[in-house]
Amino acid sequence: LEDRHTSAGSYFFGLSLIGTDSGFGFAAYSLYDLNLRDGSGTYYKEEVKVISLSGAFKLIDQLYPYGGKLSVGITGAKASSFNETDPTILNVDGNFYAVGLKVRALNHHAFKLDLGVNYRFSATLESDSESKSTYFIAVGIPQETAFGAALSYGTEFGLFTLATDYRDTAYDDTTKESDFAIRIPDVTTMNLGLEYAIAQFQLRAGTYKSTYADDTIDGEITGFTAGTGYIIGQFSLETSYDSRTYSYNNPSQKVTTNFYTVSVNMAFL
Repeated sequence: LEDRHTSAGSYFFGLSLIGTDSGFGFAAYSLYDLNLRDGSGTYYKEEVKVISLSGAFKLIDQLYPYGGKLSVGITGAKASSFNETDPTILNVDGNFYAVGLKVRALNHHAFKLDLGVNYRFSATLESDSESKSTYFIAVGIPQETAFGAALSYGTEFGLFTLATDYRDTAYDDTTKESDFAIRIPDVTTMNLGLEYAIAQFQLRAGTYKSTYADDTIDGEITGFTAGTGYIIGQFSLETSYDSRTYSYNNPSQKVTTNFYTVSVNMAFL
C-alpha cells in the first residue's frame, strides 16, 4: 500500500460524572478511520473503534503553599478493527490500558500551572478466525508516552491559557508487514495551543507537528487548528477546524485535508 491516507470520518460520544474528589467517564469513539490505496488505485477502508471506561481521583490536596494538588487517572478500553471494503480482510479486537498523573504545580491568585504525564500500554489485537487474509492491519494499539503543561492567567479581560504537550507513539512495534502492508515507524508529536475565555465564550487556536523516527515514511505532518465554544445554560456548543498537511520529499505527494467538527454537550447536574 502507498503511504497516502485520509480520514474517512470519525465520531465521539462521551458521558462523565464529576465530583469534588473523583470523576468517572464513559466514551465511544473512532480511534482512526483511514482510506488506504494500493498501487492499482483500489481503496481499503480500515477503522478502529474504541469503547473506554475511566476514573480520576485526587490523591493529595496540597503538597506545599500555593500548589501541589496531585491527581491520578486510569483508563481501560476495548478496541476493535474493522474493514468495510473487503469482507476477506481480518477483523480483530483487544484491550488496552492507560494511566496518568497530574499535579497543579502553581495555584496562586491569577496564575495556575498544571503539569501532567500519561502512559498508554501497548496491546495486541487478536482475531477469532485464522482463515481470513489481511491487506493492511495495525495488529495492536501502540504504546504512547505523553508529557504536557498548561499555564493559565486570569485578568479582568478574561482567562488566557497556554498549553503544550509532547507525545511519543511507538507504532513500529504494533504494525505488521504483509504482501500489501506498510510498516509505520515511531512518531513524535508536538502540540501548542492558546485559549481565550470570557464569560460564556471561548476562542482557541493551535498548531502541531508530527515527525517519523526513520525514513520508512519520508516526510512529516503539520497542522493548524481553530475552535470556539459557547455556554448556554446547561448546554455548551463547540466548533473546531483542523487543517492537516502530509508533506513528503516529492512535492507531488503533498496532501492537505481539512476537518470540521460541531458538538453539543449537556450538563445534567
